[in-house]
Amino acid sequence: RDGVKMNRRINKVRSMDKNSDFICLQETHSTPERAAALQHEFPNHTFFWSHCTVARGGLAVCVSNIFLQQFATVAWKEIEKGRVGKLELKGRCGSLDILAVYLDDQSSSARQSSILKIGSNIASKSDALTVLLGDFNFVENNQDRLCKQTCQCTGQSNRHEAQVFQE
Repeated sequence: RDGVKMNRRINKVRSMDKNSDFICLQETHSTPERAAALQHEFPNHTFFWSHCTVARGGLAVCVSNIFLQQFATVAWKEIEKGRVGKLELKGRCGSLDILAVYLDDQSSSARQSSILKIGSNIASKSDALTVLLGDFNFVENNQDRLCKQTCQCTGQSNRHEAQVFQE
């Protein structure tokens, strides 16, 4: 069963990869062994990982090696294990920071803490172009989330995360 899941994930990454310089993967449930197996499937790409546990969390940024060649300096920074990572790329045409995010799906306070860490790791506009992508596990507006059972909007429960994010 685990092999079937892995093949589905590999095929999904392949389908997204064709027209992308980089892809962010969330909820990878990755281990170093699983990461190595996935890297083997994509020899023309480099993966940057932040593992959490096989039960939850984990993220990766998959980058085309052709795209990476444009940069003289490539550095991966794990900001929060399995939740937030930053790929810093510096080249003669400028700098690009890619922040990959997979915020906790259970804890509002953990999400807020992660948001603050993200904010403190965003470079100024004059230093780098920043791309922030991933799964934040919250919505900003009440109407952005609908409860299937009641058909009521429930996004208001994330107002604290949205406020921290906007600040």
